[in-house]
Amino acid sequence: GSVTVATDLFDPEWAERIARYWVRVLETVGTDTRTRLSEVDLLGEHERRRVVEEWNATAADGLGVPVVELFEAQVVRRPDAVALVGSEQVTYAELDERANRLAHVLIGEGVGAESVVGVCLDRGADLVVAV
Repeated sequence: GSVTVATDLFDPEWAERIARYWVRVLETVGTDTRTRLSEVDLLGEHERRRVVEEWNATAADGLGVPVVELFEAQVVRRPDAVALVGSEQVTYAELDERANRLAHVLIGEGVGAESVVGVCLDRGADLVVAV
């Protein structure tokens, strides 16, 4: 097989990664045709460690304090300070209020601890609120 890539959108490393994922899918379902696509593990050991452990770490600068606690402390300490700058400026108090409002909507829909919620937003304040 071959992979054709729009080079203005993807670099060669990303194209190679897509090809590796596709090969992993084919090898997995080819070995056991009863395997559901949702059960195929696309990430290798190194990628999984990076995504699950490194990128998902919630402690900041070795302080051992979760980022959410640092954020909450900043909301109390400096609620009117600017937290986000982009197409709009959002203060810590506004960001906290928007995140809490979204959290309550999700709770009302049955989302709870350890639930997986997909987020598909352009970069901006709404994405930060959702995350």
